[in-house]
Amino acid sequence: MVYKLQITNKAEHDLDDILGYIMTELCNMQAALHMADEVERHYNLLLNNPHLYEECQQPLLRSSHYRKAVIGGYLMIYRVDDMAGIIYIERFFSDLQEYAAKL
Repeated sequence: MVYKLQITNKAEHDLDDILGYIMTELCNMQAALHMADEVERHYNLLLNNPHLYEECQQPLLRSSHYRKAVIGGYLMIYRVDDMAGIIYIERFFSDLQEYAAKL
């Protein structure tokens, strides 16, 4: 089956915030570019294998079939709708954040 990505507005906003933080607060354009490249690489990996990454361990998230991919010090949270062939990129979080309640 051919899958397509659907990136939520919240995920786009999260990623913009992360990249902005790396560029402006950390003053590291190279790291921001690397992060953007890594996100794109993970998107492509998901298109080839949507179930590549493990399901979230928290019971509520697991019951909704949320999955997580670690990208640097951040988590990309997504879910797969196999019937529709869509991978929903839901949010990005720092791996230090308590993200379960924010989904």
